[in-house]
Amino acid sequence: MVAGQELRRLRDTQTTRRDLLGEAYENRGLIFRQVNGRPLHARNLSQRDFKQVVKKARLPMTRFHDLRHVCATLMLRQGVNTKIVGEHLGHASVGVTLDVYSHVLPGMNWDE
Repeated sequence: MVAGQELRRLRDTQTTRRDLLGEAYENRGLIFRQVNGRPLHARNLSQRDFKQVVKKARLPMTRFHDLRHVCATLMLRQGVNTKIVGEHLGHASVGVTLDVYSHVLPGMNWDE
C-alpha cells in the first residue's frame, strides 16, 4: 500500500477510536500513538511495535537503534552541518559526531 494511503487509513482508524473514547481520548496531534491518544512508550516502540512494523512491511529485520544511524548518515550526505546533526543525536560535541560518521562525509574517505 502506498504510504499516503496507509496514513489516511491510520487517520480514519484513529478518528473512530477518538469518537468511541470521547473525553477519555487525549488528542495531542500525534501520528503514531496509543489507542487512547497518548504517546507511545519508548520501550514498547523499540522492543515490540517496531518489530511488528518491519515484519508486516516484509523488510529485513533490523534494530530500532539502526534508524538513528540511517538518519544521521542521510542528513550528512545531504550536506546538513555536522554540528546540527550532532545536536539532533544528542552528542556532547561535534567531535563525537565526526568520530562516528566521518566515513560518510564527502571528502573524508581515502578513496575520494
